[in-house]
Amino acid sequence: FYGTTGFEAAYNAASDGDVITLPAQTYYNWDNDGITIKKAVTIKGTHSDGGRTKIQANVYLSLPQSNTGTIYLEGLDIFDMVFECSNVNVSKCNVETMFSPSKSSSPTIIRCQIGRLVFGLLSPTIFNSVIKDTWMNDDQAQQAGTTTCVNCVFDYTIGSEKLFVMNCILAFGCATFPSTATPMFCLDCGSSFQLIPDAYSRLNNKEVTPGENPYEPNTY
Repeated sequence: FYGTTGFEAAYNAASDGDVITLPAQTYYNWDNDGITIKKAVTIKGTHSDGGRTKIQANVYLSLPQSNTGTIYLEGLDIFDMVFECSNVNVSKCNVETMFSPSKSSSPTIIRCQIGRLVFGLLSPTIFNSVIKDTWMNDDQAQQAGTTTCVNCVFDYTIGSEKLFVMNCILAFGCATFPSTATPMFCLDCGSSFQLIPDAYSRLNNKEVTPGENPYEPNTY
C-alpha cells in the first residue's frame, strides 16, 4: 500500500494482531472526524534522515468491549490521541495532546513525549516519558482515576490531578504541582532544570534499562 492513502488501505485490509509499518511521511484525516482505530493492531512509525512518521489528525483509539486484544502504537508523531478504551500501549511516540472525552481509559505509555496530558476520565500509567503540561478536565474531575508516573519528567503541571509519581523530575513549572499528588523519591529542580538536548532522541532510539533515567539536570 503506497501514498498518503496507504495507511487507510493497510488498516482496512488488516485483522486483529497484524502489524502495520508506516514510512516516514505525513498522514491526514481519513474523514472529517479524523482516524479511528477499532482493531487490535500494531501501528509502527519509521525513523529516517528525512524525518519521522507523522499523523496530523485526531486518532481515536476505540476497541469494542468484546475485543480483548490491545492496540499498540510505536514511533509515531500524533496530533491528538483520543482514548476510548483502556487496552492501549503507546511507546516512543510524540503526542501533542492525550485525552479521553467520554469513556474511562487506563492506557500504558512508555518512553513518550507528551505536549499536554488532560486528566479526567484518562488515568494512564506512564514510564520514562516527558510530560510538558497537564490539565484537569473540570467536567470530569469527580470521575478521575489515579495516574501513575515512574521515571518521568514533568516540565509544567497545574490543576488538582490525582497523581502517584515515583523517581520523577519536577522541573520548571511545578511550583503548582498539586497537593493531591503522592510523590516518592522525586527531584524537585524548580527553575534550575533543563532537559539535556538528546533526552527525547534517547527515548526513541535507545533502550532504557530499568532504573536508568534518560534525563539529567543541566544546572543546579
